[in-house]
Amino acid sequence: SIRLHRGCSHREAWKESVELLDTLRIPHAAQRARSYPHELSGGMRQRVVIAMALANQPDLLIADEPTTALDVTVQRAVMDLLQDRIKTSQTALLFISHDLALVSEICENVMVMRHGEIVESGRTCDVLNHPNHDYTKNLLACLPSPDRAPVAKVDSPELFQMKGVIRQFRPLRGGWFAPATAPFLALKSVGLTIPKGSAFGIVGESGSGKSTLARILCGLLEPSEGQVSYLNRTLGDWMRDPRAYRSQVQIVFQDPASSLNPRMTIRSILQEPLRLLANQTNPKEQEARMQELLEQTGLPNDALDRHPHEFSGGQAQRIGIARALAASPKVLVLDEAVSALDVSIQAQILELLRKLREDHAITLVFISHDLSVVRELCTHVAVLRHGEVVEYGHAEKIFLHPQTAYTKELLTAAPRLKRSDKVNETNKA
Repeated sequence: SIRLHRGCSHREAWKESVELLDTLRIPHAAQRARSYPHELSGGMRQRVVIAMALANQPDLLIADEPTTALDVTVQRAVMDLLQDRIKTSQTALLFISHDLALVSEICENVMVMRHGEIVESGRTCDVLNHPNHDYTKNLLACLPSPDRAPVAKVDSPELFQMKGVIRQFRPLRGGWFAPATAPFLALKSVGLTIPKGSAFGIVGESGSGKSTLARILCGLLEPSEGQVSYLNRTLGDWMRDPRAYRSQVQIVFQDPASSLNPRMTIRSILQEPLRLLANQTNPKEQEARMQELLEQTGLPNDALDRHPHEFSGGQAQRIGIARALAASPKVLVLDEAVSALDVSIQAQILELLRKLREDHAITLVFISHDLSVVRELCTHVAVLRHGEVVEYGHAEKIFLHPQTAYTKELLTAAPRLKRSDKVNETNKA
């Protein structure tokens, strides 16, 4: 696109592309520039799309949820880059987001939409500090708050225990004469315990090993070395009867589009775990339970006879949550399960998770890059970096008294709702 629109040579366009990827904090940018999209993580693909949009210095940049899949440090770098481009090249930014804290930091003006109508608009500081419409007030009330942070139970028994867990991935060979490539270490000697009945948060940058850790806990991946135990039994022992383990430990995947079978209706997607894992075979009981799951996750009543492609990304994510809950598990692993949801639906799901933990003693393993959500929901937190646990313990201690420079960097980079007009003054300057 750079060569087409700006008449650059191939070498000039290549150099600028690599520099742009590097600016967006894609590691080994020159190497990654030769990769195909399926070889990149979701966060990396999102940054490539942003690079494509910025490459030709447009007059108007329309950014539709551009940072949803990004961790806080990369999100900060991306937003700094966008703001810098706005100042230096006179590019106008139309920023579409459900993250009100991020909107308050970068936008001069804001429009609040509901059901296809603009219900309120004006200067960002005025709308967010003095909202007039009830819907705007509700959105602000739904923002995560540390005031709702749970209290960790003392002396809870151990549910999961990980000792010296290593997970490496061997790259596929490109042919007989392709050079040998070293295995990629996703997890490096991870050791931690997850208390029973806790809400255990796992945070870290993209590529830190969060999803790999989640898949090992769910028995979807085996550790290359080390040991994982659940209720004092090793996962290897549990996986002799996978169905018994699946009925107790369920996962909500990060990407609902690839985790829901497009050929199945939502009714079939929910019936499967009800029948196979929860042993509910009575059609009337199944129907009642499915309607309950739809209500709990905020899905429409007519959703059962529709297919996944008929729903938005946020609705598809809620279907994934409903499917996991259908098995009535004792452990729910959520891999970025609320990142695609707007703040009102997110608040509804967080309240549901709180009730499940308090009323049914379900243990939550919550993976997220949204530190404000982790602060509100989790009793314990582990911080991962490059496959290693750099810090973990009670959530209150981690957030109020972080011990490592990396944890402090994550907390500093997290967006916060601004209550002043500093954004306007900065952009005008």
